[in-house]
Amino acid sequence: MQFQVDLKDRELDILRLLAEGLSDRAIGARLNLSSETVRWYNKQVYGKLGVTSRGEAARRATALGLIGEREAPLGRPPVERSPIRYANNDGIAVAYQVVGNGPVDLLFIPGFVSHLEISWEEPGYAAFFDELGRHARVIIFDKRGVGLSDRIQGASTLENTISDARCVLCTVKSTRAFVSGTSEGGAAAILLASRYPDQVRGLVLIAATPMPARRGPEPDWAVRSTRRTRHVGPALERFPQPDHQP
Repeated sequence: MQFQVDLKDRELDILRLLAEGLSDRAIGARLNLSSETVRWYNKQVYGKLGVTSRGEAARRATALGLIGEREAPLGRPPVERSPIRYANNDGIAVAYQVVGNGPVDLLFIPGFVSHLEISWEEPGYAAFFDELGRHARVIIFDKRGVGLSDRIQGASTLENTISDARCVLCTVKSTRAFVSGTSEGGAAAILLASRYPDQVRGLVLIAATPMPARRGPEPDWAVRSTRRTRHVGPALERFPQPDHQP
């Protein structure tokens, strides 16, 4: 029996434009929608099709006859993803994954939290790394204490993150890479580049901030460290430290 997918007219419109290779912003401009609304529709479409990326959505929709062959993107094979593996950094197991096989290496340092397995269920995440993987060999990892990496007591420090990042780079035999960091990962990316310039070809910062909490009167846009501690501390205490599961 053929698998049936019930897509609304708007979802089909977005699916057709997505299959043509248009970005969320371009799709929004074409349909007079915001990029956030397009991403929301993408998530609905991915869920109904049972896929996690644009390429998979286009191929699945073509196979089901929802869009024609001419609408599917040509010459865009699926991006390869390695299995999730572990690098041993002085007894700490650091989970990592390689996406794509482009001509340059790109190390991506995540923000506060990450999860290499669950993150692929988010359409925006999958689309972002699939596209990066078409241009580079993208190396992503979970910092110690979060995701699939070993649990530790307390929070991971910048020193820990830099050490884990270099361990992962060594494990995948990357001698020189572009380094990108988002949110608090931006600070680690900057420090890594400044300390080990021979290993870093370039630096890309995404939504990074120099000071998330302030101790003095400036900058005004950063919350006071005491207020940040009051909010973050109790939240962390609610989560027990689980045992490591390899």
